[in-house]
This record gives sequence, C-alpha cells and structure tokens, in this order.
Amino acid sequence: MKYCTRCLYPANHPLYLTFDDHGVCSGCRVHEEKDILNWEIRKKKLDKILESYRNKSGNSYDCIIPVRGGGDSYFVTHVITKIFKLNPLLVTYNHEYNTKTGIRNLANLLTVFDCDHINYTLDPEFVRRLVRHTFRKFASMYWHILAGTLTFPVQVAVKFKIPLIIWGVHGWSDQVGMFSHLDEVEMTEKARKEHSLMGIDARDIISEKDGVTRQDIQPFIYPFDEEIERVGVRGIYLSNYIRWDSKKQHERMIKLYGYETAKQQRTFNTYEDVDCFHSAGTHDYIKFIKYGYSKVSDHATREIRLKRMTREEGIEMVKKYSEKIPSDLPVFLKWSGIKRWKFFSYLDKWRDKRIWQKDKYGKWVLKDSVVNHIKDLNVSKVRLVKIEDCKFIITPSREPGEKEDKYILMGRGYIDKYNYKAVFDDQLAIQKNLKKTKRHISRLLEKDWGNFFIKDERTPKEMVFCKKCVMSSSKPGLYLNEDGICGACVSVEKKKLINWDKKKAELKQLCDKYRGSNGNGYDCLVPVSGGKDSMYQVWEMKKIYNMKVLAVCIVPHLQTSEGIANLNSLVKKLNVDLIKISLKPSVFKAIRRKTFVKLGNPNWADHASTFSGVARTAFMYQIPLIVWGEDIAVEFGGTTSKKRVASAKDIIKNDLILNRSVKDFYDDIIKPENTYFYKYPQDEDWDKRKIKSIYLGYYHNWNGYEHYLLAKKYGFQSRKLGCLSGNILNYDNIDEKLCEIHIWIKFLKYGFWRPTDQCCYHIWNGRMSREKAIRLVNAKQYEFPAEYYRDFLEFHGITEKQFWKIANKYRNRNIWHKVNGKWKLKYILK
Repeated sequence: MKYCTRCLYPANHPLYLTFDDHGVCSGCRVHEEKDILNWEIRKKKLDKILESYRNKSGNSYDCIIPVRGGGDSYFVTHVITKIFKLNPLLVTYNHEYNTKTGIRNLANLLTVFDCDHINYTLDPEFVRRLVRHTFRKFASMYWHILAGTLTFPVQVAVKFKIPLIIWGVHGWSDQVGMFSHLDEVEMTEKARKEHSLMGIDARDIISEKDGVTRQDIQPFIYPFDEEIERVGVRGIYLSNYIRWDSKKQHERMIKLYGYETAKQQRTFNTYEDVDCFHSAGTHDYIKFIKYGYSKVSDHATREIRLKRMTREEGIEMVKKYSEKIPSDLPVFLKWSGIKRWKFFSYLDKWRDKRIWQKDKYGKWVLKDSVVNHIKDLNVSKVRLVKIEDCKFIITPSREPGEKEDKYILMGRGYIDKYNYKAVFDDQLAIQKNLKKTKRHISRLLEKDWGNFFIKDERTPKEMVFCKKCVMSSSKPGLYLNEDGICGACVSVEKKKLINWDKKKAELKQLCDKYRGSNGNGYDCLVPVSGGKDSMYQVWEMKKIYNMKVLAVCIVPHLQTSEGIANLNSLVKKLNVDLIKISLKPSVFKAIRRKTFVKLGNPNWADHASTFSGVARTAFMYQIPLIVWGEDIAVEFGGTTSKKRVASAKDIIKNDLILNRSVKDFYDDIIKPENTYFYKYPQDEDWDKRKIKSIYLGYYHNWNGYEHYLLAKKYGFQSRKLGCLSGNILNYDNIDEKLCEIHIWIKFLKYGFWRPTDQCCYHIWNGRMSREKAIRLVNAKQYEFPAEYYRDFLEFHGITEKQFWKIANKYRNRNIWHKVNGKWKLKYILK
C-alpha cells in the first residue's frame, strides 16, 4: 500500500487521494494553503456573504446552523453569533447514540449561545430496523446519522424559508484535498450522496424484508431542486473563509463556554465526537476493518499538518490505538440485535483486499501498514518542522462518577446552577433541605410586604363554593347556577348524556379523511410534554386511529428527571417521531419576568409558545390535523366556553393567554426577530393552509386518572419522592419546575390552587367524596411549593425580596385577611 510521505494517509482512503512526485498526498498539498492564504481578506468575503442574508428569510432567522454535543458546533455558533452577530436557528438531527457528555454539551450550547433550537428524534425502533438493514447491506451503523445530519437542516431551511445554512469544516478538502479553499465549494445533494452517503440515497434503502418503507425514509429525502431554488438555499463552509484549526478552536470553546471533553477509546483526541457513544469506538473499528486505517490516523494526520506532531509520533499513535478492540461493541450488538459472529461476517465482505488478507490459519491480517513506512523515500525531504507540542485536555465532568454505559435518547435541554446533569435531578438534596426551606419561607409569608394589591376585571370580590365539588366562584369565568352548582360540575353531568361511541365514530371518520392525505408525511401532530395526558393522546391517535403521528414538544427550560424520562418513554414505547423546540433563554426569561410582574402570570410565555410553536410546526410540515387534549374551559370551568366544541383553532384565546400577544411585551430583549415561536398564525393563514385543530376531549370522555393508568403501562413515572407541597397527586404536572409557583400565585389571586383542582378532578370522576375533598383542601392549601423555590429565583434572576414584593401585590385583599399575624382566607370551605 502506498502511504503519504508527509502524513499517514493510505492510497485506499475512501475519499480518494492523489500523490505528487515526492509522494505527498493531495490533502497535505491543499493544507499548505492555510499558511499562505490571506485569511483577513477571506474573512471579509465571509462577512459580505453573511450580511447579504441578514434578516432575508423574513422568518426572524438569518441562517441555520446544524449543531450537536460535539464536533465544531460550539465554534461555528460562536463565530456566527458573537463575531458576526447573526440570529441563527440551530437544528439537530438526534443520532440516538448520545452520551451524557454530549447531552450536557448540547444543553450548555443552547444556554450560553442563547438561540432557538429544533431537535428531531426518530422512532428508535425504526432506527434500529434501519441500522440492521444498512449494516447488513453495506456494513454501516452510521448511514442514518450522516443522512439525517445532512438532510434535516436542508429540510428546515426549505420549510422555514431560511436560505443560508452554515456548516463548519469541509471534511473532503481538509482530509484529502478534494478542493482548494479558493474553490469555495458549497454543500450540495450530489456531494452529500457521493461522498458522505457512499453513493447510497434514501430511496436505495427501502426494504420490505427489513420493514423500511417509503414513508419511513421521509426524514432522509433531500428537498427537490425546485424547492431549493424557490427558497434559494445554499450551504457554505466556514473552513473556506477561516483558517481551520480544530484543536485550538476547541480549546478556546473550553475556556469561553465550558465545553466538556472526554477520553476516547481509539484515539488520543479528546475533543471531537464526545457526543457519540460509538464514533471513536465501534464505528471507528468498522472503518479500520474496511480500510486498514482509522480515526487515529485522521487525527494524527491533522496534527502533523499543523506542525504539532512529527510523522514518527503519529505512527506511534497508530500503533497504540488502531487495532484496539472497542469496549462499546457489546452495547451496539445488544441494541441492534446483531449477533457477534454475524457482525464480523457482514464486515468481512467489505474488507479492502488491497490491505487485508487471510493468513494460513484463516485469520485476517493486514498486508501492510503505515508502521512499515517510517523511512520511505522522500519522508525526510518533505517533513514539516514541529513547532509546538500536541496535548489534549480532559476537562472535569459536570457529573463526576457517572458511567457512560448506555445510550441516552434525550436529556436536559438547558443548564443552570441547579440543573446541570444530563438527565437526573439532585432530588435527595432538595428533600434534605426542604424542612429548613419551608421554615424560612413561612417567616417570609407573614412578613409585611406592603398593602398595595393589583386589581383587574377578573379580581373576585368574594368566594362562594360549589355545592357538588370544592371549586369556588372566584375562579375567573366560573359560574354557579341557581342551585349553587358550578359550570364544571354541570359539564360533568352533560358529559354523561353524550353518546361517546358516536363521537369516536366522528373522530374515526375525520382520521380516515386525513390519513395519507399528506403524501408520505405525517397524518397528525400531537403536542406533548412529559405528562400522562401526552402519552394518552399519542396512544389514541397512533394505536387506535392508526395515524402517522409527529409529536411536538416546546421544551421546558427546567425539566424534571421524571419529565425527561417520560418523554423518552413516550418516544420509545409508542414509537413516534418527535420534534423538540427549545426557545432562546434570554427572551423566555424576559417574558416570564415581565408577565410575572405585570400579570402575576409567569407561565404566560410557556402557554403562548406552546400554542404558537405547535401551530407553526404543523404549518411548516403541512400536517393537516393538530390534536390537542382537553378544552380547559369546558372540562374545568372558565371564561372562554360554556359550549363544547371540537375546533381548537381559537386555543390562543383561552384563559391562559389573557387576551395578550407577545407584541404587548416588546422591549430591548423581547423583539420581533426573537419571538417567532410566540406568534400564533392569523385566521387567514389557517384558511389558506386548510389545517384543522381539534380537542381530543370533544370525542373522548376526558379522564386524567385513566390516562395515568394507561401511561404507566408505557413507562410513565410519577414523582419518585411523592407529592409536591400542596399536591395530593404525585403524577399531575410533573414534567417541569417553574409551574408550581405559577399555580400557587393563583391561590393569592383567587383563593385556590393545586389541592382544590386535584380534589375536583377526583370528585368529577367519582373517586372522591366532597367531604374528603374538604378535609384535604383545608389541610393542604396553605402549603407553599418550596421544592423548586430556589430554581424559580435563580432562573428569573430575582432576589427573595423582589419575589415576595411582587407576589404580595397579587394577594387579593377582598378574600384574604390576617389572623394573629398570619394570612388566612376570609372564606372557609365547609
């Protein structure tokens, strides 16, 4: 085998090399441009390109950046946001071989760079089938990653009409010199197929035998030329305009942003691919078996070219790592269901016979290796002089002692002082300090924070309790009839008269109409969280009505470990695709702070972004049907409806939004270009798109407890440490940490919160007497939700003094008074 006389690359490199008269490969020759090009001029050229796309999309975003928890994602995002000041939409195809390090890195990236983000996860069971198929067909466990990573950003660019995609390094130029930097080669479908996907396109992998259908492969279908041209999509590589030095770039990202590194199995490079369980393990070993060289040669070659390693030092690294058996192989074999002997049997068919042969014992051995070419002719003549040492850092882990022994499908989406682990919370630490926190808060509750309180048209003057349940007339929009029965109880009685079989037949007819109407795309969209009702909604639409479901989650910034686990179970056990949308933290926090101060409603941002983000996703994907859960006004009583309706198109007008739009909160942070997912489509947009939005509760008798029982069968976790303060249920609203105090503020305004709501659920569904509910409400309602108190303060950047002054302004003096120095309701439930 011929090897480059300067680096370590062999002539059988799959991206193809050429050699000059001195035996130097094309990759080394093109790399020399890094030391002779005027990078300041090239940077100015990049600036001109980027400036021409600023706000060009009309969708608030200037460009798209594909990101993950490893590689060059931090550096690319740093350059675009911090140096060129663009507003990118970050996108991720979830490769599903995630490490905890990668999960933390991605969450940290979203936090520190303060960008909106879309993360696409495919049904893990389909991915498993696909990997088995691609491995058997062409010995690749990585085809879906390459295809998804290079397709999803382009699909988003077309759907969102964002014409510019910014990639990092052009690997084919950097490795083998396929192009000069001056060619300014861009990302194309042709290059993607021929070089990244080994000539195998999505349509080539359809297999009836392995259960890979045309509908399954839609996530890997590259947009048509006319779609690309209509939007004007182009993908540029930063490495054509910035001198690329991955090691130094990573070290800068470590210093500036806390990028985590990790020891890798089969290479000395601790910076790259730390997000993938197999990249530097089994995947790299497959490459070695095919071509007789591996990732360590890639990394050493780069360091030789950058004059941080001699060729001889690189060869020592090859000796150390290239034939090392990866310890992660059993994990892949167990996950994929491929037996060990079959794994090697499939691989043997793809060994490059130019470098491999069998010995007399029938064992595969290398015919040659770069190890045998230390003193080749011209090696000394073309040698680069080493100018610095090559040392890679291993940073301290945010979770010391945590094992990397299995894939993490999805984890945390945001990191702060108290929420920094990939999946788990420090719940025991919270519980340990809970008594102390409660004693501290009890003193603050009784402190004099001023007498002024904010009134509006919804402020109740009294409390009258329903004679059937324990709900109060102080709930905005709730009416009591002449018999003293509330609207919610009246609705419960009306539900008993509904012919639910007929309603289900109506829904079936609707599903029959829309099933398959979107070509090979999704039949319906279901909004999800980490709660019980999400699982029920997805289960109904997928298992009962046989719809192709896209689940969409607007990611809570402070997820609980149970919420993360439940979202994982929903995708894994119900076999659906999921889009997670993470919102720019600075804007989300600013809206929450503002609505907390002005409305006493910190969760307004959560509700507005959920309703708007779900609708916008349906519009982008042309999904004909959105399936929400219950109409809260009908099920629980409220201002917007006394009449049961199927349509949820006007969900943005419900009691949670308070007739406000994000425009009401615009300021120096909350700007039009930063609030795309807070803007609900206009009526004319709905009419034009012909998308239908419905409440599942109109067609099915809504029963949260039954949903909980069903969800448990699919892996739903209730709160491990039992009920939160003020709660009687350990499975209600458990997916995030900021909601409890939001709900508690309702207690100050209207005299009821969680215990009243939850007891009413049980009364309405015949599982609790009013007498028992009275005892529970009176025992629990004065408890403060202390568990996530510190999280609330930290997230909003407010002090205790600020919190209590704001909260006290919403304590309704019409229904509250002080008794022996303690706040008590004037109206006693009895």
